[in-house]
Amino acid sequence: MDAAIVAEVDRFLRGKGKLPVNTVANTIFPQSTFDRHGTPAFYDVYLEKVLPRIKRSQADWGRSFQRMISFPSERKGETINSLAGMVEKMKRQVVSAPCLTDVYEITIYDPVRNPGPVMNRQCLSFLSFKLTDGAPRHLSLTAVYRNHDYMQRLLGDMIGLGRLMKFVADEAAVGAGDLTILSTRAEIDTVGTSRDIRALIERCVAHGAFVKSGVCGVDQAAILLG
Repeated sequence: MDAAIVAEVDRFLRGKGKLPVNTVANTIFPQSTFDRHGTPAFYDVYLEKVLPRIKRSQADWGRSFQRMISFPSERKGETINSLAGMVEKMKRQVVSAPCLTDVYEITIYDPVRNPGPVMNRQCLSFLSFKLTDGAPRHLSLTAVYRNHDYMQRLLGDMIGLGRLMKFVADEAAVGAGDLTILSTRAEIDTVGTSRDIRALIERCVAHGAFVKSGVCGVDQAAILLG
């Protein structure tokens, strides 16, 4: 993704007092923690050092990665690292014959922690990874959101999901493929006015945004974004 476009959106969000793009991305995959510590050490570093800071600064929001690596077990007081378990299963399968291509899923929604009307602020609900048939294998990822604020969160979520998919693909020694996001409910204009958003689109179009998708002008981009 073009760094200039990410920077434009980041400046826009910061100027409105919203979270930076990278902060949102890190809730899905803490890239800098992984870069410094690698696998498997970064799992424990995240839980022991990063997560306490998140709890202090963001209350209950922003814990999707925690759910991936520390999901409550049926045994009281124990947790499951769903991400690590899925990666190990995938690594075994890609060198097996036949290779199972559709058995890699991670649940974010927790019926124990999310039983009532307050959803604990985790908008990401479910992740489904798929391997392509035959060599060379590629990995695709579909992410399901119960609620999505496109202006405040979508770009950061896309970056975080892309980083997560690359991590899994690299660990399993396969290529990274398609990313699909299903937002079962979405909001567009929760940050600034329509004039603010149009000006942001103009700046992004100037950097080449939307061209690859066939949307080349400001008016067309505005229609695309709602």
